[in-house]
Amino acid sequence: MYSPGPVNFLALNAGLHGQGRQTLGFCVGVGFGIFIPLLAFSLLGAGLITPARLTLISALGCLYIAYLGVKTAIASLRVEVTPQSVKALSWRDGMLMQLLNPKGLAATLPLATIHLPAIGAHGSQLLLLCGVLAVLAGGAPLSYAVAGAVLGKRLQHPGYLRLFNMLMAALLLFAAGSLAYKQVYLGQFG
Repeated sequence: MYSPGPVNFLALNAGLHGQGRQTLGFCVGVGFGIFIPLLAFSLLGAGLITPARLTLISALGCLYIAYLGVKTAIASLRVEVTPQSVKALSWRDGMLMQLLNPKGLAATLPLATIHLPAIGAHGSQLLLLCGVLAVLAGGAPLSYAVAGAVLGKRLQHPGYLRLFNMLMAALLLFAAGSLAYKQVYLGQFG
């Protein structure tokens, strides 16, 4: 959850651009994006996600991550713009990004089908554990946004911000390519 990935990169970037507080909804959306599949897989089992479906979901997620990378690369930067005038990441952005994130599915499937049953979680205990894991998942991008806000106060020069945006875009594109190779290509042909 806390490892560098597209969700956390976007939160870090938002924090750098003075949108740390506005990312709270995004972080809650990420939590819901973990909660939904975690609870669904726990209740319905792993049979919902066949290898073919996982490959399709992974491909869609990789395309979405690549789209965000390109969007980050071509974003215009104006330091004098107030943070409120730039569109902040929303709850919906966080939830959709997490639901389409192959890394998120790879994390929730074994939790829901192996770990939670192994400890005998069911009923209200299962709901509580899924909720706690969702809060922890939402805390990951929040911590990256806070780190970005702290760094952002020190990086006010447009050249530094542009360089950082390009770095974030490259990392998002790398994450999309890496996930596409591991989850889609190797999943189909490996």
